[in-house]
Amino acid sequence: MSQSFNLERVTFYGRSLAEYSKMFLLDFSDWVGKSILDCPGGPASFGREARALGIEVCAVDPQYVNDPDRLLEIASRDIDYVVAKISQTSQQRKWDYYQSLEDLRNRQVEILDSFIEDYRNYWQSQEKYITASLPHLPFEDNTFDLATSGHLLFSFQAHFPKTFTIDSLLELARVARDVRVFPLRANEQDRSKPFAYFEEIISSLQQQGLTVEVKTSEFEFQVGANQVMIIRRI
Repeated sequence: MSQSFNLERVTFYGRSLAEYSKMFLLDFSDWVGKSILDCPGGPASFGREARALGIEVCAVDPQYVNDPDRLLEIASRDIDYVVAKISQTSQQRKWDYYQSLEDLRNRQVEILDSFIEDYRNYWQSQEKYITASLPHLPFEDNTFDLATSGHLLFSFQAHFPKTFTIDSLLELARVARDVRVFPLRANEQDRSKPFAYFEEIISSLQQQGLTVEVKTSEFEFQVGANQVMIIRRI
C-alpha cells in the first residue's frame, strides 16, 4: 500500500500568480481595477504580482501577527517540511507544472523571497496584509469583487469540524461577490472516495441563496485534487 500524503499541521506555504490563475480558473487581465481578498494569504507572491497588474489585493492570515524575519523563519521551515512530505509520496504527484522536487523547492524559495520583500513594506500598517482568520473576517458585506481561498478548507479536513468549513465559506461569500476555493479534496484523502459531507456543504450554501459550481481546474499537482468551487450570490 502506498504511503498517504499527510500534513500533521496547517502549513504557511505560498504560491504565485501563475499558480492562482490555473488553480482558480482566473484570467487576471479581467480583474484589473478590481479588488481581491486572498484568504489565507500565506507567504504568497500573488498579492505583489497582482498589484503590479493594477489589481487591489488584500491578504488575510493569522500568521501576519509576526514580523518579516519571523515569517521568513516559519515559511522556510514549512517549505522543508512540505517538500520532505512530497518526496515520500512523489508517485501521487503530476510532475508537469513542477518538473522535479528541486524545481518545486526553487520556486517556493523565489515566491517566499518576493513575499518577504513586499511584506516588509506593509506589515506594520496592516493595510495589504491583515492579521485575521476564518470564519470571522473584519470586512463589510461585499467589500471585495473576488475572494480566493487555496489549500485550507478542504485540504485540512481532519483539522476542522464541518461547521467551521461551512461557516468559513459563508463568510467568504459575505465579503466577496465571487468566491473561488481550491482544491476540494483533503491532503490525505483516497482519491477513489468522495469528500466527507461534501453534498451537505453545497446544500448549506444553496440554502443561504448562493449558487455553487464545481469545475475542473487547470492545476493538478496532487493526483485527483483538480477541482475548484465557485460560489456566487444569486
